[in-house]
Order: sequence, then structure tokens, then C-alpha cells
Amino acid sequence: AGVIYYVGQLNNLNILSDSLTRNGTITQNEILAFVETQVHCFALIVKSNDDCWAMVDHIRSYPIYYSCRNGNVFFSNDARKVQDYFNLIDVDKKSVPQFLLSGYVHGTGTLYESLSQLKAGQLIRVKLSDGTLTKHQYFRYLPKEPITYPTEDEIIEEFGFVLDQVFDSIVEKARDRLILVPLSGGLDSRLVLC
Repeated sequence: AGVIYYVGQLNNLNILSDSLTRNGTITQNEILAFVETQVHCFALIVKSNDDCWAMVDHIRSYPIYYSCRNGNVFFSNDARKVQDYFNLIDVDKKSVPQFLLSGYVHGTGTLYESLSQLKAGQLIRVKLSDGTLTKHQYFRYLPKEPITYPTEDEIIEEFGFVLDQVFDSIVEKARDRLILVPLSGGLDSRLVLC
């Protein structure tokens, strides 16, 4: 059969566990169908008879680090555990400038060679028979429909509507009490008074 490790909240986890129990394996289509229905924060590792899958949610709420050496793969939510397991001590010289300039390493890299991490919305599959690793980006921050931009008049109308709602709410919450508006002479003060 198989094993499922996860952290966070998952919808319909029974779909994966039923497939593991019934078949001892999970197909890529089953995995993709499962992760695409998730709306909560999670990290998940599924080990079946044939494969090991690791995946994180669309914002990578819980990181998964991994390394693959000589056909062996080690996953963890703690980079040090992976580093210790494979004795990874060599610093990745390409990642250091990224880290120094931005405070983090971009993509799947880390500060250590051969130590990788899953990106947000990514899953990887490791075939247990030969240790081959395949990555799949199941979520991307791209618009799914053609973008239509509102006209300037539509934006002004929407802005006026939102302002009316905000100030109506303030007046309602004041319940006939006096409302004081500090005046600085700036545009914000004028907007509040008008």
C-alpha cells in the first residue's frame, strides 16, 4: 500500500487514500485532479508502491526541501535534515549573490549545492524503480481569462461607489454622535469633507 504525510488542511484526502489502498499506486492524473481542487494551505508527500510524490500549495505555506543522490531521495520540511542526511556542505556559489541582494534564493535552489526546494504550486514525482525525478508546475499566477481593463469613467464611477459605501458605513456606526475630521489642508481632508 502507501503512506501519506501532510501538514495543513486538505479537501478530499480520502480520494488519494482510497486509491492507495485499492491499487497501491496513484496516477499523475489523480494527483493533478486532487491538487487542483485544493483551496487551503498544505504540503503533502505521498509514497506509493511505484512513486513518491511531493507537492506544496499555491503559496508554499509549508516548504518541502529535497535532495536526490545515487537514486535515493530524501524529503523534509526542514532543510537541515536533508542537509545532514546527505552531508551537504558545499555552498552554491550562484545562490549566494541572490540571497545577499534579495534576502532569499530564487526558484528551486538553496544556499547549498544539491539541496533543492519545491516552488509554490509545484509537485515532483520520483519513480522508485530508477530514481528519476519529474517536476510539474500545477499552479501559476497568470490570468486564466483575457484581461479587460475598465475605462477611466468606469474607474471613477466605481471609486465614487466605494467611497459612498465607506462613508455611509462610518456615519451609520457613529449613531448620531459628532464626527470630527482633522484638517491638514491636503487632498485626503478635502475628500473626507466633500
